[in-house]
Amino acid sequence: MALASPGSDDSQRPNDPTSYTAATQDVPQSASIQDAIDSTVANLDADVLTSVLPGDAPDPDHWQGTWLYMTVRGAQDRDGATLASAWQADLAQGAIAERVAGDKQNLADVIAGSVIEFVADDGSHVAVQGGAGDIVPGQFFDADGQSDSALVADIERVLTEYGLVAERVRILHPLDSAAYVKAKVTRPDQFTGRFDALRTSILGSPPILEGLYLEIDLGDGAPLVRSSVALRSGAGRLWVAPGYEDMVSAAHGAIPN
Repeated sequence: MALASPGSDDSQRPNDPTSYTAATQDVPQSASIQDAIDSTVANLDADVLTSVLPGDAPDPDHWQGTWLYMTVRGAQDRDGATLASAWQADLAQGAIAERVAGDKQNLADVIAGSVIEFVADDGSHVAVQGGAGDIVPGQFFDADGQSDSALVADIERVLTEYGLVAERVRILHPLDSAAYVKAKVTRPDQFTGRFDALRTSILGSPPILEGLYLEIDLGDGAPLVRSSVALRSGAGRLWVAPGYEDMVSAAHGAIPN
């Protein structure tokens, strides 16, 4: 993670913020960060993202400013199982920043970073790394004006085109639309080198979704690849089953351009 000068409370990020889409919107601004948190988490899964608290940076060596301390729940931390839960925290961070951005030109100057505490079903705890990417505020991921049901149908059609069987597809609304996608591949050799293209086909180019969790399982139910992107926070995560890295050939943690 990039660092600011110790003790600085107004350091601006050195990088130009990224814009993924030319479409823009005026995001209604919340009266307080707590109002922004409440508006955002109401549209995510309360049994997954269980708490979001604003606070200061964890120590003087990190970027100073407002941080989010989030708790997520899910399965035990193995085979990339934390990605689905951490993804909702990543989505929340970006949407909360949008709702209190004001006249800031970089969402990383609104929410400087995050700490995600993952709590597994067995009660074990593990820290999941958060962060803040340099992102232009006010981007509009319009999903082509489609309803959730139409989006789901389009995603299922894309999965079929790639020889995959849809297991679960749902749409979340941290601000605009984000998709949770779980599918199965019965012939993994037919999927070689196509993961990035699949991810782009679902997200759109330019993206019509502000985030995507994409999991592909093998025929026996074992996970092959888990990937998540949250374009408003700049978070990208990737897990590939050992032995399948060359077959999947995914850009590690990359956010599609």
